[in-house]
Amino acid sequence: MQLDKRHEAVEVMENSTGHMSDVFVVTTPDKKNFKLRDKELLVMDLRDSNNDKIEPSARIEISGQTPTQRNPREIDEKSYRPYNLLDMDQQYKKDNQGQLKIRVDGNIDFIEGHKIKIRLESDNQVDWDNSEIEFEVKEEPYREPRR
Repeated sequence: MQLDKRHEAVEVMENSTGHMSDVFVVTTPDKKNFKLRDKELLVMDLRDSNNDKIEPSARIEISGQTPTQRNPREIDEKSYRPYNLLDMDQQYKKDNQGQLKIRVDGNIDFIEGHKIKIRLESDNQVDWDNSEIEFEVKEEPYREPRR
């Protein structure tokens, strides 16, 4: 299942410039389980209000957060540089995907109420009228958390 800014489980928000902040938050709905798989392609085109790409030195963090955690836990971190150099069509070409994949240890289950977060540290403010983020999760039936 593809997640993007139009999906009902997704909330996009303006970043706080100069430090790491949430920009794209997926909340797993009730009675659902989203599985984030290793080497899943993360496609991004982040732009400011002038429709210019954000700076290549920006940093991206993929993190997870349970309802009881105060702060998110980092899953993967990457530079925005490869995203800045490639338009979205080019990011879907297999030869260009090496640095664009989410690296996780195995697969991670996000049960109901858990969050997948894309966080950004940038000097530019993201304008969501001009920006996109897309990636896939596997939607599975709900399961009780392991104890």
